[in-house]
Amino acid sequence: MNRENPLRKLPLTAWGGIVVFAALMTGLIQKSVMPPTSREAMLGQGLAQLLMLLVGLGLLIAGLRQKRS
Repeated sequence: MNRENPLRKLPLTAWGGIVVFAALMTGLIQKSVMPPTSREAMLGQGLAQLLMLLVGLGLLIAGLRQKRS
C-alpha cells in the first residue's frame, strides 16, 4: 500500500497557478473586510484581480497540459 502522492507529480507551472489563486482569494477576503473608498481604487483593484485570475488560470492549464503529455 505504498501509493505515491499525486500532488508531487504536478509541474511547477501548475503550482504557480495554485499560488496565484491563493493570492487572489486572500485579496478578495481583504477586500470584503476593508473595501476601497474611492471608485478609482475599486476599479483598479478589480482589474488587478481579473488579471491575477487570468494569469493563475493560464498557469494552471499550462501545468496540467504539461503533465498530460
